[in-house]
Amino acid sequence: MAINLRARQAVLHSVTSEQEASAPKARSEMDWSEAEKRPEVAKQPLAFPSNLIQPPKSQVESYVEAIDDRIFQLNQKAAQLALRFGLPSAPFSLLSDNEQALFEEAAQALKLNPESSLFAAFVQSSLVREYVALEKLQGTWRLVFHREPAVLGAGASAQPVAVPLAEAALEVRRRFLHASEHFFRAYLGACRAHLQESRSAIDAADATLAILEDVAFD
Repeated sequence: MAINLRARQAVLHSVTSEQEASAPKARSEMDWSEAEKRPEVAKQPLAFPSNLIQPPKSQVESYVEAIDDRIFQLNQKAAQLALRFGLPSAPFSLLSDNEQALFEEAAQALKLNPESSLFAAFVQSSLVREYVALEKLQGTWRLVFHREPAVLGAGASAQPVAVPLAEAALEVRRRFLHASEHFFRAYLGACRAHLQESRSAIDAADATLAILEDVAFD
């Protein structure tokens, strides 16, 4: 009797286990069948409003941006040097090649013949003077573009111009970039000469003070 009871319990346990094992499979099959019955949702393509997209830049615009970037970097370097040395630069001429040649011709003529000073004065007064200087503008060290109208032939409305180099005309900025190495070499050379002269003066004063220390009063 006990054996039959154990056998019945074993059979019952086996049937229960098979039912539990088959239940997930049945649910899984039902899920698949339900999913097959659902209508497929159409995928929406990725899109972006075209009116928010800027048009591509032209080659000219790209080069102008590159020039502006170089002017900005050089201006930053110049301001750092000015803060370190505390000295403005001398005016750095932006004459064109033809204008420079004319000035040199006038200078040479004046050197060979002092009587030609009138010719040299005429040349200097008939040309517009354009130059860049490292100086303080509105309390900030920066590269500044200056334009002084010609003395001869200048109208009453012609006025000197002084603006940050970054705001000067594109042609002016290009000319400065071409000559930028010469500008910085000249500026550093002037700073060196200034400091050397000051150092020499201090050394001379120290030597004088040393001599005065040995003055004897009888």
